[in-house]
Amino acid sequence: SDYHLLRKHLAENEALNHPKIAVLKSEIRRHLKNNPSTRILVFTQYRDTATHLVQELKSLHHVEAERFVGQASKEDDPGLSQEEQAQILQDFREGNLNVLVATSIAEEGLDIPAVDLVLFYEPIPSGIRHIQRKGRTGRKNIGRTVILAAKETADIAYLYASKRRIQKMRSIVTGLETQLPDFPRKGVKPPSNPMPKSMIAEEKPSEAPEGRVQEDVEELRRFNRQVDRVAKSLWMKVMKAGAEGLSVEALQEGLLSDYSTSVIKAAIDRLQEAEQIIKLGSDRIASAASLKGTEDKESYQVEVERILPGRAVCLINDRWRARLLPEEYEGPSQLIKKNMRFRATGNLFRDGDTLCLRVRRVTRIL
Repeated sequence: SDYHLLRKHLAENEALNHPKIAVLKSEIRRHLKNNPSTRILVFTQYRDTATHLVQELKSLHHVEAERFVGQASKEDDPGLSQEEQAQILQDFREGNLNVLVATSIAEEGLDIPAVDLVLFYEPIPSGIRHIQRKGRTGRKNIGRTVILAAKETADIAYLYASKRRIQKMRSIVTGLETQLPDFPRKGVKPPSNPMPKSMIAEEKPSEAPEGRVQEDVEELRRFNRQVDRVAKSLWMKVMKAGAEGLSVEALQEGLLSDYSTSVIKAAIDRLQEAEQIIKLGSDRIASAASLKGTEDKESYQVEVERILPGRAVCLINDRWRARLLPEEYEGPSQLIKKNMRFRATGNLFRDGDTLCLRVRRVTRIL
């Protein structure tokens, strides 16, 4: 089954560590050497990554690390109770812990003690979340933020997307400062009203799931279905963009509200492995077919006019009508719909008195 194949693959690669872990350890080791009484906050997107990082960091001398996640039960992870969260924060505040490995729950709304170093184990495309995480450092002393990004991966694209959004927000704020007049503040300062501990919960606690193996299989299948849908959507976008391609930020537009970044990254990786897309620099992606199509002279504009049993009637270059059979079409099936228009490489030929089209590769959606 899919589940057993996944377990086998994970077991075979269990001993392998991502090179980011070595860099993470080096940064923490160096920081603690220069600042023995410091506190460090490590952010990661996933709970299982947080668990693994804590295990790795506990092997370092003078490192007392703990995982900090939400209350919700997810798969085989029951999460932390409100009391456990409060105790971990207390230990961190008192110095019993000096490294906290946290998920998004630590980004806002919690009374986390001041830290001198914030590490992003992976970049995030959201400019707001980037600022929230970075704001955890330097509250009392000068702090430092380190973002770990693997070269020639989607990490670099997410890093640049986040930087662009931050720059855009800063330019908007700068514009507001020049447009809005100063006005004196009057009245009594409002009383302090800190957030109660009851609002710390990320989600309502739920019971541990039953039938975990079956749920894992269903979750894997659901994840793969989402990756399939996103891959098709991404492919259609880059095909419409042609040889110029699209930025990762534009590619994600309209998807982040419905799908997680892990699904989008998996879809991009799948298209790249299938050689359907090519990276243009660090943060731009184009379809492989559109780039190859620029070198091919036998390129046609195709418009699907009618769908008939076992064939389609297409208008070629706005001049000729040609028959297109399934066996003569090498392209995605979702394009063979009435009124769809695309460019393709191939050739025209005659079968008796009938003009026919053979499509070798779709290069752009029009």
